[in-house]
Amino acid sequence: MAITFDAAALITAAGRLSGDAQPHAPAVAEPPGVDMTSVSAVSQLNGASAALAALLTHGSAVREVGALALSGTAATLSGQDEANAAGISSSTGPSSVSAPAPLPSIPAPSVPSIPTVPAALAPLPGEAHSHALYGGPGSSSLHSFAEQWERSAALLRQTAASTTQAGDEIDANWEDSKQRAGANTRRHGEWLSHMSEQADTLANHARSVAQNFETAKQSTPSPQEFTQARQDLAQAMRRFQASGGVNAVEVQQKTENLARKQAEATAAAADYHCSVSSSTLSAMGDTIKTAPPIAGGGDGDGEVQSAGWKPGDKRHYPIVRGPGGLGPAQPPDGPGWVEIGPRSGNFVRPDELPGLKILNPGDLGPAPFYDRSGGEHRYVELVPGSGAWVPDTTLSDAQIKAPGALGPYGSEEYLPGSGIWMPREDLIPDPRDPTPPNYGQTVPAGFTQSTGFATSLGDGWDDDPVTEAEQIAPPGWSQDYHGNWSPPVITPGGAMGGGGGGRAPI
Repeated sequence: MAITFDAAALITAAGRLSGDAQPHAPAVAEPPGVDMTSVSAVSQLNGASAALAALLTHGSAVREVGALALSGTAATLSGQDEANAAGISSSTGPSSVSAPAPLPSIPAPSVPSIPTVPAALAPLPGEAHSHALYGGPGSSSLHSFAEQWERSAALLRQTAASTTQAGDEIDANWEDSKQRAGANTRRHGEWLSHMSEQADTLANHARSVAQNFETAKQSTPSPQEFTQARQDLAQAMRRFQASGGVNAVEVQQKTENLARKQAEATAAAADYHCSVSSSTLSAMGDTIKTAPPIAGGGDGDGEVQSAGWKPGDKRHYPIVRGPGGLGPAQPPDGPGWVEIGPRSGNFVRPDELPGLKILNPGDLGPAPFYDRSGGEHRYVELVPGSGAWVPDTTLSDAQIKAPGALGPYGSEEYLPGSGIWMPREDLIPDPRDPTPPNYGQTVPAGFTQSTGFATSLGDGWDDDPVTEAEQIAPPGWSQDYHGNWSPPVITPGGAMGGGGGGRAPI
């Protein structure tokens, strides 16, 4: 197919991309009170704000590189067109023009993890909650935070429309069956539109926290009211002692008044925490993605990788509690745990599985994706039927076999029945489960125990590394996900079971 283009129009489209590229400064809020709910909610807001700003700044760099690539391509196409025309007119044949300059690389964004809000409120007297709620600067900074992200959301919507228009202009003015610049640019516009929604979510959440704080404060007796109630009770008690108990009713009323204020403050603090913790931003970490590349740059499927774990780092052993088993306690300030499959009792750290997606068991997995070189990648289900999927790039250090197949020497099945085998040296115990089954063992236990059968491996193992083909076990023996071997379970047959071809137990 002949290539046709309009260099001036392509340069105009490049200008649209670079004109909207700018760094993004995160909005920062102050806790409206010094209470635990306010502090943790604002910490989460600021963490999400920093994460979103980092991704948007990276996206601006992606558009700048896309603009450079588009301008360079326009110049190259124009130069080649002129060289072709000169060659035809001089009958010397066309000459080749130099290729565009290499594009600058774009470092991956360092995206901070979004803190969590503690699930439970610390037990404190109502008066302590009152001092904490009234001890901060109030909610004005939360409203300023929301206004900044509302402005950003509006600008992002404009940039999304401009970027999409640039993609249409590229396709309209560059006809080449192999060019993907227009489609890539429109995909980037879709990402910008999605990020504008995230900015709106952040702004709305900030206003929600502010409103919930103001409601809690209005419903909570002030520290001055508590002081007055205590003084009133103390005066009533002095009169009680001086009069021999004549004002007993007054003492009871003052006591009930102070207790009522304590209960009101405790209830207001509990309602405030419940409102904030039930609508946190924890899920935002799963919905925000790195910007898709327009030209060059960008690896993986766009999922954000936490700055705390990166490919090549060791992973923690999963915590395996068995079907229906309870998982570990979710830490308030660190990576949590995700159960792989309903009631499976198998728990993993999602921060060590970038791109993890939890779908309904039995659903089709996510669509394939492409790396920057155009290579296609797929999603792998961690355990068949679990609904937990990760990009194959996340498992680059693993060998994937059919569930139930024997893994290679020196490896361990990551989850029971997964068929995903990882080098044991890449797995470490978690502090919440410091001695996982088979930790530190380098050979299947069955090979060093008396089993009633002989192997060709001599006294346990040969000195040389043993290949998978050399691992010999008698028929019917099975190896679990920690490499331990077990004899077959025999169902009596023949004379013992009334016929049926059984085999005697070993």
